[in-house]
Amino acid sequence: MSIDKNKSDNRNENIEMRKLELEIAKFEHEKQLAKNRDNLFNRHIGSVLTTTITIITIIISLVQYVAATKAKDAEIAIQLGQVERENIQKDTEIELAKLNQERQWKLDIARFVAENKDKIFGGNKTEQKAMGDLMLVTFPPEITSVIFQRLQDTVYKEDEKEIWKVSEQKAIELIQARIYVHITDENQREVARNIENLVGTTQWKIPGIQKVNTNLEKTQLRYFREKEKEEAKQIAEFLKAFKVELVYISGSENSTSIRPRHYELWLGKNVLQ
Repeated sequence: MSIDKNKSDNRNENIEMRKLELEIAKFEHEKQLAKNRDNLFNRHIGSVLTTTITIITIIISLVQYVAATKAKDAEIAIQLGQVERENIQKDTEIELAKLNQERQWKLDIARFVAENKDKIFGGNKTEQKAMGDLMLVTFPPEITSVIFQRLQDTVYKEDEKEIWKVSEQKAIELIQARIYVHITDENQREVARNIENLVGTTQWKIPGIQKVNTNLEKTQLRYFREKEKEEAKQIAEFLKAFKVELVYISGSENSTSIRPRHYELWLGKNVLQ
């Protein structure tokens, strides 16, 4: 019994010793692994730090670039907005000055007609022709052409109508054709300036450039009287490099609000293509 007990105790002791040896071996193995990792880290620490710093630098540079780009875009947007406001203000001032001048001319010619109504409406042919010629040299043809047209509608005799019709034709011949340029996008303004300079070398005139809020695909040259179609075709041909499409706008054949030889150039998206 005692011998069996001793054998059992020896086996247990051997097992415990074996476990201890395994734990020691495991500890030594893990220790060696840790040492190897430390050696690997120490060997590559320089490269790791360099790479990390490079990545951080790139990220910082990218952030700075994005911030600078956004700031520049905002600055450009503000500048463009300011330019557009200035251009709109300039166009408005030009238009107001033109309206004020035109209003004054109309008052002056109305006063003239009132003071000379007896010769204009009741005089003989010689007096009426003289009145017509006097108005032609005194007032702008844009104003007299309208007055002569109204006089044709006022008198009853055909020979008197003919007098004022001839006077109207003389006035129209004195009027310089005007092409009013409309842009639908601020990016078109430079093109409009180029057109303005080009037309400035001809008998036609561009009074100004106006920004309008509309969406237009094709560039159009608009005319408002059928009898002015031939001249409109000449203008369109002259500006063919800008892909101009000729368009007739009806309803203004006898209009007194639109001067003779009045044309409008509306720039579309195709002018930038």
